[in-house]
Amino acid sequence: MDIPVNLAQNIVKTIEANIGYHINFMDKNGIIIASSDPDRIGDIHEVSVIVLRTKREFITTAEMTYKHSREGIDLPVEVDQEIIGTIGITGKVAAVKLFGPIIKSMSELLIKNYLSDNERHYLVERERLLVEHLLFSSNIQLTPDEEKRLVQLTQKPTAVVVWKSPIDVAHKFEMVDLFPYLKRMLQFEPHVISVSTDEIILIISTTVSEQRLKEIWKSSYLSDFVMGIGLPIEAHGDLIASYKMAEFIVSDLKDSSRFSYRHLKDEYLLATANPTAKKQYHTALFQNISPEDYQMIVELLDSYERCNGSIKQMAKELFVHKNTVQYRLNRITELTGYNPRNLSNFYYS
Repeated sequence: MDIPVNLAQNIVKTIEANIGYHINFMDKNGIIIASSDPDRIGDIHEVSVIVLRTKREFITTAEMTYKHSREGIDLPVEVDQEIIGTIGITGKVAAVKLFGPIIKSMSELLIKNYLSDNERHYLVERERLLVEHLLFSSNIQLTPDEEKRLVQLTQKPTAVVVWKSPIDVAHKFEMVDLFPYLKRMLQFEPHVISVSTDEIILIISTTVSEQRLKEIWKSSYLSDFVMGIGLPIEAHGDLIASYKMAEFIVSDLKDSSRFSYRHLKDEYLLATANPTAKKQYHTALFQNISPEDYQMIVELLDSYERCNGSIKQMAKELFVHKNTVQYRLNRITELTGYNPRNLSNFYYS
């Protein structure tokens, strides 16, 4: 592999800050690509060429005269049994020799961390593309392993789960931290998942219970998110319908009590109905009702639903007497012709 220049520069800065000596980093051709002395960048470090050839450290004393090399020690940098460059420390040999193993280990560790982070970002991105492929039929070149995963996932009914946060949670964790957590939680279930700092889209088999999804949702990682579970879908080509329902559920980021399609099938159907038809129905029902009465109707019906029709609970919630609640319910019947205490009437109102 060829080490990126910006990574080499970060290694030089990190090590110099820790040990206080000038550091050089050379690529596989012995060219200085990062240095505490910017004027040396681009020079061919002759001692580095020797180290690359011998695969051993080289100590340069004050009496030696190698081109673009100074007194100090140079060592090979090896990752996965491949020498990808060399690193050198400039200074009196007696003073810097002990630092040789340290700067070698530090540079190799920093490179491995960099490669690990890059691999994690790659996995996050590939998984996002798989989700888009299933939802929006986007064209991507699937690997054999990815094809196998998608076949396994779509053999049974699947559903789309959406988690969305009302705030930017990037300050709490990066998506590459959240991704492995969710993969661990779902490791025994066929799924694909797209993760960002404000939304998570999960496509998973409906064999996974809502209770299990709730357990994952209630973790500290997802405590700032609202969850929505869409309709189960048998034909994976129709998964977009499940996704839209899950999105609808989490659109009210203040209400996390209704997290499943089971809680609001009728509401979703009404919300997705023809806008013109909804407007005409609304106008016909409320055209002769004053703004004050309209506000009373909305407030009372919302409370009626939350309290499951309990007059006592409504009175407590609205800070009024039970008789007042009874009066307002009767008033709604007078104004609209619908009795909220009749379930079919309540649905229409």
